[in-house]
Amino acid sequence: MADSMKKKCDPAILANLSSGNEEKILNAIQELRNSGSSVYIPVLAELLLNPGFGEVRKSIISLLGDLKDKDSIPALIGAIEDQNLLAIRKELIAACWQNGLDYSSYLSLWVTLVIENDMDIAFETFTVIENLDILPHEEIREAEIIRINHALRHADGMKEYLLKELRGILA
Repeated sequence: MADSMKKKCDPAILANLSSGNEEKILNAIQELRNSGSSVYIPVLAELLLNPGFGEVRKSIISLLGDLKDKDSIPALIGAIEDQNLLAIRKELIAACWQNGLDYSSYLSLWVTLVIENDMDIAFETFTVIENLDILPHEEIREAEIIRINHALRHADGMKEYLLKELRGILA
């Protein structure tokens, strides 16, 4: 974890999150739910990588899906882009459409994720785009439609269908 993050985080919460004790971790997550900061998102994402503690996993996924602070957007996007967190990318993307925050400025990332990933991740990402309340400017959408049209040349089956639907949303 970066030194700048350590400075912004409450040492007691960090200690509980890294304790390995399910009850302490769940209490820390509850505290974050009540008064948390986006600086904890990378820590929570790393905890999701641990297959143990099913309740902890459910609690973190629920917390990320309930985020309402727009300051958490860059931290969640950073976790989605983190190559060390690929195993939980689907859950992180699902949190984006569940929490309803405005991710429209990341349209290029979303389109890339639809094009380059398997159907599980592509579908979750499509759902993020589908749930955007405001789409970016026309020039940005047109550039993404060009990328989608290029990807369609190599797509088939469900991926082809998803890309055509995505193109329709952006048109």
